[in-house]
Amino acid sequence: MIRCTKCGTQNNDDDRFCCKCGQKLQSERRPPSSKQAGEVRFLEKLSIVNLLAGRAMLKKCLETWIYCLAVLFAALYSVFSRSWLPLVLGVAVVGLVAWLRKI
Repeated sequence: MIRCTKCGTQNNDDDRFCCKCGQKLQSERRPPSSKQAGEVRFLEKLSIVNLLAGRAMLKKCLETWIYCLAVLFAALYSVFSRSWLPLVLGVAVVGLVAWLRKI
């Protein structure tokens, strides 16, 4: 049974709100059992996995920016040299490399 913190009425454990005043019920904090402690350790491992996935994503983003800068450099070179061949080749090569690297 959960006691309402506002009016003191006893409510069922399944209830989320007090049946008398409608106040949201707060359950007591209990120390984690051994099963819950195992779940906490599992979640900690997941956070390490997420951290490594974040690093991999950061590397992919950095690589993408490098490709964008290469295309920009090819575009600037094409404008100043008045030849579009470097831009066409640069876009084709960067596009192919990005596609092969699955970016």
